[in-house]
Amino acid sequence: MSLDTILQKAPDQIQEKFIKNHFPQGSHILFAGEANDFLFFLMKGKAEVYTLNRDGVMLSLNTYHALSFFGEYEIFDPKSTTASIIAKTPCDIIKLHKKDLFQWMKTDFALTLEILGHFASDVIKSHRMNTNLAQLTIQERVLVSIYSHFTIGNLHALSKQILIQEAYAPLRSVNRAIASLKKEGLIDYSNKQFIIVNKGLLEAAVNQINTL
Repeated sequence: MSLDTILQKAPDQIQEKFIKNHFPQGSHILFAGEANDFLFFLMKGKAEVYTLNRDGVMLSLNTYHALSFFGEYEIFDPKSTTASIIAKTPCDIIKLHKKDLFQWMKTDFALTLEILGHFASDVIKSHRMNTNLAQLTIQERVLVSIYSHFTIGNLHALSKQILIQEAYAPLRSVNRAIASLKKEGLIDYSNKQFIIVNKGLLEAAVNQINTL
């Protein structure tokens, strides 16, 4: 069942809670680093997920197209914060508060499947990237972890402590890996924030790892 059909078949008491917004091209739908209690359904238009490099240049991470949704990570993981999402074209949005979403999910299996399918797709992508982590060097693990957070738009939330857990390495080794990646011109790290210096070089390095 398409997302459009799911929305059209939503119970009247849920549709009454739909909040409809129009965002002109170039306007912010979400700002980075904020808490979020809403699921956003993109009905028309195209929206881009962005981050900033150390020079303040905006880098595109992902593109949402019509009849897709975003905001689910913050809803299901309260520790997560938003990425910057900007209307690449004029966008029509329906947003729904999480308490109303949860109530709707209790009665609509198609909606639940749609959301679970979205999570499953992201998990599969992440799993494929991390399947061979045990065979990688610590620097390669750190690189893959940073890139994973970059692609899903929560690089701003990545800390050295998280890297220690995801790279299965002690802090000393993680620090050496970060220093090496900085020297190679891939990333920077300052004020406890990771910054992508060269997206092209970063993707090339990750692609090379994936071909091993």
